[in-house]
Amino acid sequence: MMRRTTGLFLSSLILAHADTLVLRNGTSVTGSWAGADSAQVSFLVNNQILSYPRSDVATVTFGSDVVPAQQTQPDRPDSLAAIRQALQATYALTITTADKTDIVTPGAVLVLRKSHLVLVDVKNRNLYQNSYKNGAIEQNAIRKADEVLNRLRGSASASERTFVSGEKLSVTLIEVNEKAAVFTLFSDPYGDTRYGGTLTFPFANPSVNGVSATVAEVFDVQQVGDGAAQQAEPSVTPPLPVAPPPPIAPPPPPPVETKTIKLGQTPEQVTGILGKPDKVLTNGATQTYIYPDMKVIFTDGKVADVQ
Repeated sequence: MMRRTTGLFLSSLILAHADTLVLRNGTSVTGSWAGADSAQVSFLVNNQILSYPRSDVATVTFGSDVVPAQQTQPDRPDSLAAIRQALQATYALTITTADKTDIVTPGAVLVLRKSHLVLVDVKNRNLYQNSYKNGAIEQNAIRKADEVLNRLRGSASASERTFVSGEKLSVTLIEVNEKAAVFTLFSDPYGDTRYGGTLTFPFANPSVNGVSATVAEVFDVQQVGDGAAQQAEPSVTPPLPVAPPPPIAPPPPPPVETKTIKLGQTPEQVTGILGKPDKVLTNGATQTYIYPDMKVIFTDGKVADVQ
């Protein structure tokens, strides 16, 4: 962005203010922060909004100054808000229920790279504070005193648990003050108990890159696609095919009407029953009606025989 002072162009004072996003594969993107949600980070680059999955983002530097090579400028501390935003962009927050018994909205899954992180039952008051110093996680004086007592008793407190490298946690709050970044952590259930506590990352110079690098020494973000990252979807057994119903049998044919010819019936009665004969033979007082399957013989106009 060009700066003008009293109408004069001062090339020696040009500062191109920009935000910088660094991906885990080493790619650096310079633009302007456009926002983020639980799934992605958005950057304005060359008047276009580009989105990157949170899991691909290593660090975000806010308001970095791009200085010409011939110009020197001492390092400037980043704002605390910029550090917090960068951390939340990498380590998405998990939202829990008010009583801290369950997760409402899952965030990033943090994989411990260091051991000896002590957390307590979330139902209890947390007097233990973890800090990361000189490459190791250590506890405050209260926890150290309790540890001595536990050794004397020969047992550990049932309300605490020590997490080691490779175990997974969620972060529910990230706070940044003038001296440190503080992560509030939340575990999966172990039996009926979830554990929580804080881990403090002290810093001397508040810079996004410096604090992000320190936190990355303790936590990896489980990538989508990792075998452990994705919960196995329950297998669904396809329904068995349903056999089609048997065909409906056609209704039985109507009963065949029996045509009965009786002795003494007249020709009119016979033709009313059998219909018109195929042929009529006459021999005096005798007539014979020829049908396909029978002969009806009349004598004196009455049925005398059926053949």
